[in-house]
Amino acid sequence: MADTKWKDIGEHLSQTLTNFEQEEEIIFAEIVDQFEGVTYFAATQQGQIKRFERKELSPWRTYRSKSTKYAKLKDQEDRIVAVAPVVLEDIMVITKNGYGLRFNIEEVPVVGAKAAGVKAINLKDGDQVVAVFKSTTPSMYILTQRGSLKRMSQDDIPVTSRAKRGLQVLRELKSKPHRVFKAGPVFTDQGDFDLFTSQEEVGEQDQILQITSTTGQVTEVDVTQLSLSERTSNGSFVNDQISDQEVFTARIK
Repeated sequence: MADTKWKDIGEHLSQTLTNFEQEEEIIFAEIVDQFEGVTYFAATQQGQIKRFERKELSPWRTYRSKSTKYAKLKDQEDRIVAVAPVVLEDIMVITKNGYGLRFNIEEVPVVGAKAAGVKAINLKDGDQVVAVFKSTTPSMYILTQRGSLKRMSQDDIPVTSRAKRGLQVLRELKSKPHRVFKAGPVFTDQGDFDLFTSQEEVGEQDQILQITSTTGQVTEVDVTQLSLSERTSNGSFVNDQISDQEVFTARIK
């Protein structure tokens, strides 16, 4: 990497990586000092999941100018929704149409970086995976596209096997149905953290979800302060206007 001044924004990856596509986004980054002994999981929007070893990404002859694949997508519409280090944890899968499935990562085989994965969840037609994360905390949050937010116990989704349909985490409505926009674990105390929990996943004290509507209105909610809701509850709207405006972006600060 080139040396830059502290006020410079740095160089774009496309300046050094010849195969960096225009639609690429960075979803995970870490500093490593060795490539042995660590395994990752990667999950796709179309419901595939795999495990692969970090040593598969050891520096190769052209690593400075060309990136390498770590997952195989089904088609051009598919994309990676999550990648993270994993040991023996349970994995939670949440879909857009409101289904949740939890299974242990040992059900997912370790394969090569360029190999396809296995089915994580049995998706209905028109459904897709929105979030996949390690189920290591007592609860999780779910935000819908209409701006409704809830916190629920992860135990409401019992551990079962992969490739099943899962259980509903939203109540289906005939008019203006809710669809999952974002979901993730709620870190309630220091005991919820593991070695791979990043500052991006949770702040030092709070876990603030910043929600921006399509009209630019910003609402911030500390998800750790939400009361627990039932599994099929649709939650509560974060403000009075959000249902009509709908959510444009949401992120944990």
